[in-house]
Amino acid sequence: MIMHQAEIIRRFELGELIVNPRKKDDKFDLQPASYDLSSGRAVWKELKDGKGVIQEAIYNPAVQFGFQPTAQLQPGQMMWIITNEELNIPIDCCATVFSKNNLAMSGVFAFNAGHVDPGYRGPIVIRLISLRATPFTITLGTPIYTIIFEALDRSAIAKEPMRPRGAMTFDEALSKVRTYADVALSNALFDLYADKIESRLSDYKRDTLDKLRV
Repeated sequence: MIMHQAEIIRRFELGELIVNPRKKDDKFDLQPASYDLSSGRAVWKELKDGKGVIQEAIYNPAVQFGFQPTAQLQPGQMMWIITNEELNIPIDCCATVFSKNNLAMSGVFAFNAGHVDPGYRGPIVIRLISLRATPFTITLGTPIYTIIFEALDRSAIAKEPMRPRGAMTFDEALSKVRTYADVALSNALFDLYADKIESRLSDYKRDTLDKLRV
């Protein structure tokens, strides 16, 4: 059964579901049956002087009023987002993470959003890839994914106890993300065809020079 707002708040107050839920005007900032996870850190790779360099942008929770860091997702580029929130899913619950509609409508595709098993503790990591023709700006600290929580049948759990999935700290998530970004293409759409593009440009340059000589 999907949890409603009152049950989510009750669980938040017990330190369950999310360890550090966002508040607005001293109240938990959530929807009638869901919560919007916010972007905590963005990690991506850029080409600089012919070499791939890992870049990062970090949300600063100490800044309540002012400009937060932003990350520019370029056309065809991949980026990894670690949520600011840390989940704490009890063994009698599970969760599902969805990409927010504004991402899809803006031409940004989210990979590996989906199911979260009972017992998991840690942030959520999702990879983005831009299918846009123009850059897309991500402001750190703003909502980027939606999560819903579901309560499991307690009687079934009592008969067949489940093994908790485990935990992942923020530092462990960041280490994995940096590794993923390092081995990935800096720009999935451009890098795959870089040789062909360069060859076509060389052919165009040669043809142009030949015409100028005539």
